[in-house]
Amino acid sequence: MELTGFAENFRLLSLRGNRFEQIPTHDLRAILRRNINVHSLRLGKNPWRCDCGVTPDLQAFIAEFQHIIQDHSDIRCAESASDAKSLKQISRLPLEDMCEPGVKIHYLDVLNGIMAMGITLLVIKLIYDWYTYRRYNKIPWMS
Repeated sequence: MELTGFAENFRLLSLRGNRFEQIPTHDLRAILRRNINVHSLRLGKNPWRCDCGVTPDLQAFIAEFQHIIQDHSDIRCAESASDAKSLKQISRLPLEDMCEPGVKIHYLDVLNGIMAMGITLLVIKLIYDWYTYRRYNKIPWMS
């Protein structure tokens, strides 16, 4: 985001109630670090997306700028009947609930690995047979 006169001089920035689901926190962070005049930022009343890709960075942003964020208790996950995180305060969400530790291995991943090894072994056997045929003029498994 290019810094203009506004970005360097505003005192209050209200992004409250704008239906934002996420924001580019890296750009906003750069602006807020350079603006010595800012004293108030409002981000509440937006339906924030709460998943492992967005929430950790937003939580870090809220923690870093809590001294100027006036409505951090209103920064909540989007409302959803089927989601346990619905309307929960983002700064208090445990990351373990949304970011599963480790990698789960699906049975199709194992099957793909076995198939790849089988194909590799088949290609190696074909190369060996071709080499043997070229050198001795007979196929190894037919002799």
